[in-house]
Amino acid sequence: MEDNAVFNAGCGAALNTAGEVELDAIIMDGRTLGAGAVASVKNIANPVSLARTVMEKTDHVILTGKGANLFAESIGVATEPTDKLVSELQMKQWKKHKNYAAGVVENFNSKWAHDTVGAVAVDCAGNVACATSTGGIHQKMTGRVGDSPIIGCGGYADNFRGAVSCTGHGESILKVTLASRILSHMDRGKSVAEASALSL
Repeated sequence: MEDNAVFNAGCGAALNTAGEVELDAIIMDGRTLGAGAVASVKNIANPVSLARTVMEKTDHVILTGKGANLFAESIGVATEPTDKLVSELQMKQWKKHKNYAAGVVENFNSKWAHDTVGAVAVDCAGNVACATSTGGIHQKMTGRVGDSPIIGCGGYADNFRGAVSCTGHGESILKVTLASRILSHMDRGKSVAEASALSL
């Protein structure tokens, strides 16, 4: 999905105030609670793949900015020219909305959703996993990190509880640790719909 400019991830990501793409992503394995995340990465077309490599090949959970890009370089992850990840649609949006407040309105009041991508999965053995990838919000400050790469906020997976991938206003999701909160309500017997509604 990160390769499809319809979505706010990878090559279709929203642009920050400098007109640049900065990407966040997380992946989590519900069987082991292993997790990897990257935040504010540039020139990486598929940040969720880089997040998985953080999970599998480092002792850390999250790498940010320059450090994440240096790690990607050290393991041979291909980089893309900065302008290749900037879609024509996002450049038009960036020129149209010159401030963060307008970007938030555009993201959440448009009838045409252009949103974070996420997935949850369960295998034949009952193991769950989640992944979330995003470009954030139009006109975000350079270096802004939202909920997507934060465990328990933008995503969470635990075989004993379930798996969640979130999308929405990152600052609001961060304040309530939304992914974890949804699973807590489900632990109390609520349905997915009820848990989601109660968690907002």
